[in-house]
Amino acid sequence: MRVILNGFFRYMADSGRLLANPMVTIEPVKYKKKVRQPLTPVEFERFRRGCLTTRERAIVEFIFATGCRISEVVALNRTDIDFYTRTIKVTGKGDKERFVYLNAAAIVALEDYFAERKDHQEALFVSTRRPYQRLKNNAIEKIVGRIGERVGINRKVFPHLIRHTMATYMINHGMR
Repeated sequence: MRVILNGFFRYMADSGRLLANPMVTIEPVKYKKKVRQPLTPVEFERFRRGCLTTRERAIVEFIFATGCRISEVVALNRTDIDFYTRTIKVTGKGDKERFVYLNAAAIVALEDYFAERKDHQEALFVSTRRPYQRLKNNAIEKIVGRIGERVGINRKVFPHLIRHTMATYMINHGMR
């Protein structure tokens, strides 16, 4: 509520409709940031085994292998993947480019998924029904969430949690 009111009164003061923003005298609300708990190795293995389709498996393995943000995954095309070097050039926040790497599980999952696809879309992940359109952020979030519910993980599972799980896994295995 404070943020909304502050924004409104700042606009009013900036546009000259008020002399000053009355909200500047009110202290900002302090929030405790929750530390996200990554999936445990057992939870992630259950999650991984809960994939029913090659598309689900490819999405899970891809996000875990690369640690990409969901918006980065949605923007990728099949041709962006270099299977020879196992690399992908990803454009992230602020149009910053970086290379991400695929592990063997992600390579196999993607090859299986591509072999099964019936469309000629350039998008990396597409819908299962015609007209086979590029999956959007919310579609991938729903897919990941449903897998989590299906395997009985007792908390919400979402793509960014897989990203955190991957980062924790890498740190626990010696990456700095």
